[in-house]
Amino acid sequence: MARAYSNGHEFSVAVDITFWFDEVNCSGQNMAQWIFSIVDKVNIMAYRDKAEDIIAV
Repeated sequence: MARAYSNGHEFSVAVDITFWFDEVNCSGQNMAQWIFSIVDKVNIMAYRDKAEDIIAV
């Protein structure tokens, strides 16, 4: 619905996803790939409280 609305109103579709979505299977591909194929912009969230943990992701 968001895609259809955005196409008719010059909007882009952007979503926030967690970094582990590439580990979830969805319709034969990982969820991150599926989401990338249907939206215009993606923000990947990787909440960590230590710099070492952020770098590790």
